[in-house]
Amino acid sequence: KPGQIPMVAIYTAHIIADATNPDDYRQEQHIAYSLDKGRTWTKYSGNPVLDIHKKDFRDPKVFWFEKDKKWIMAVVLPHEHKVQFYSSPNLKRWTYLSDFGPAGDVENIWECPDLLQVPIENAGGKKKWILINSQQTTMQYFVGEFDGKAFHNENPVEKTYRPDFGPDYYAAVTYNLPTNQSPVLLGWANNWTYANDIPTFPWKSAMALPRNLSVRKVGSEWILIQQPIPALKSLRTNPFVLSNMVVTNKKELPVKGQQLEMQVTFEPGKNSATGVRLAAGNGNAFVIGYDAHNENLFINRAGVGDASFNSKYPTLSRYEVPLSTINHKIKLQIFFDNSIIEVFANDGTTVMTAQIFPERKDNKIELFSDGGATKFESVKVWEMRSAWK
Repeated sequence: KPGQIPMVAIYTAHIIADATNPDDYRQEQHIAYSLDKGRTWTKYSGNPVLDIHKKDFRDPKVFWFEKDKKWIMAVVLPHEHKVQFYSSPNLKRWTYLSDFGPAGDVENIWECPDLLQVPIENAGGKKKWILINSQQTTMQYFVGEFDGKAFHNENPVEKTYRPDFGPDYYAAVTYNLPTNQSPVLLGWANNWTYANDIPTFPWKSAMALPRNLSVRKVGSEWILIQQPIPALKSLRTNPFVLSNMVVTNKKELPVKGQQLEMQVTFEPGKNSATGVRLAAGNGNAFVIGYDAHNENLFINRAGVGDASFNSKYPTLSRYEVPLSTINHKIKLQIFFDNSIIEVFANDGTTVMTAQIFPERKDNKIELFSDGGATKFESVKVWEMRSAWK
């Protein structure tokens, strides 16, 4: 009706003609609208709004491209390893623009594309375009420019860039926020290898923490910077602080917990392996460490808690990624929420996310330094209250 502003849902219709043969399907892009603030929805009578007669053609992400006054859709061809771009004046009629890909990681199918602008650090409001997609159990990103028709990658083509280097971060996409607000990325903290088997009740899976995004130019590369949203600071309680502590071997902290935020800054010894152990108990712990000799950040969940629910889960325990010190120091911001641990290293230049399923009694926190002494310049721990209360 004149004057009404609808909410519009844009989604992939997964159509199975014969229920006895669920693998014989097709996918199309449909829309629905709501005139009561999302309480009820009506499917558009003209669906599909985009159909290229493909079995696998899904995951539309749509945004308004102000420069050309048109809607842009990024949608994926999973097996071809391509993101396709379409434009529309009204969300009902779509015109093909271009393809991006194959590129980067093409070992597994592509899913969940997202195309957005993010701010360049310390550049006076300048921005770059980022294209994100997922590959079955991991993710990648590209940084460059979008001209209203095609995306042009500006990072070296021979290298794959990950938003997260742990085992449990997937299908992350951003909110369509006003352009004057920092983009917020929200991902699924799980892994399809064992997602249906994790020992949680009454539901399985949760989302990782929301992350603000920006980019930084490092040599010839554009690097994605991810920071936990500032609102998380409101959940802090009962702070614990240590300064200038030298650790050889290990040091158990006088605080415990499985629902906490931790910030640690240390200067690793020349050949040391240094870091933090969480969920420590019964001789095991989740290890977050820095290998100074190889200049790698690593996590290792081997032996922590229940690993019996899936035979592949124990084989996916240790992950590492190159990381250089900044002024000879490593800075870690760690969130531990019962079964999910997220590590933001060096102010968000590198992020790792992993699930663990420890016993409640395994709640010790330890600092460690193997192979030499390490000075922990700053250690801060906060309990985190529930966001639901």
